[in-house]
Amino acid sequence: MSEIMDCSIMESVATYFPLQLYLITISILSLINIPLMIYLIFRIFQNSLYHINARILLLVHIFSLLIHSIDRVLYHGSEIYKYLIILPTVSSACDILSSPERCFGFRIIFNCSLWFANCSTPVLIIERCMATWKISTWQKDRFSWIWMIGIQIMFCSVFAAMVYWHFKLGTVKYYCLATNYGFPLNSVISAAFSNSFNLVSICIFHYLLRKNERIREKLHISGSTLTNRYQVEESLRILETLEYPIYCMFLLPFLYNSIIFVVLINSTSMSLPFFYFIFELAICVPEYAFIFACVFIFSENRVAQRQTKQLKSLMAIQPQAYFDRYQTSWS
Repeated sequence: MSEIMDCSIMESVATYFPLQLYLITISILSLINIPLMIYLIFRIFQNSLYHINARILLLVHIFSLLIHSIDRVLYHGSEIYKYLIILPTVSSACDILSSPERCFGFRIIFNCSLWFANCSTPVLIIERCMATWKISTWQKDRFSWIWMIGIQIMFCSVFAAMVYWHFKLGTVKYYCLATNYGFPLNSVISAAFSNSFNLVSICIFHYLLRKNERIREKLHISGSTLTNRYQVEESLRILETLEYPIYCMFLLPFLYNSIIFVVLINSTSMSLPFFYFIFELAICVPEYAFIFACVFIFSENRVAQRQTKQLKSLMAIQPQAYFDRYQTSWS
């Protein structure tokens, strides 16, 4: 490909207004997400009501969103600077071409944090399965999060490897993407597998929620020990708190992967600037991070208020019976 053709393609990408507008908007949103993610990390870290395994997995998920947001600000911010500030002052659009090493550096952090966040749903479900299966002893488990994060790293590595399978450092990059223009079968398969994992995970989550509700009813009827009842109540509290966030963790990546799937299949019929724009638009991680934070805080407050209301209602109706039952549980 000649230099003139290279420069004309680079100029068409850099001056494509929808892409410029998107990069500016998403950089601002990512900038907002950074303090929001930090706040959420401190909020969860200080909440001792979460089991340590669930708490660490949640913190890792939010930390990956924080890293992704920081990378977005640096990466998209530098692209906007090149398109709007540097391009009008240079004689050729080729002067703002990104080096393959620069693209790889920004995009590897971008994609790994994205896939790590996407792989959080199955791992959280595994943790809740273990909590349900070992309901009487799970409270003593303090180290299972290590091998669970190992599974998450494995999932992330497999998906990232599939995306980067045909990535070449020596090629000209008009826009930094790990996916090639055309029909990259490896990226299509990666998106399809990710959706399958998340779909199975959300089904298992609903099963766990109903199963723990049945276990709670059974223990109340049988008059089990306070310790066993606490384990069930803790498991249900975490499941109910995660219910809406889990929907977000499922729906937005599912939507993203579905759009990416369609875009990649039809990419050859799109112009290169439009392909880059619609591909970036589909990667809705900053939107997901903001929605997840708001939904998580709302869900935490909702569950806390409901449990406080139930406790007050029980004590108001039969205070003596409540304390008698509480005393019996410890005897």
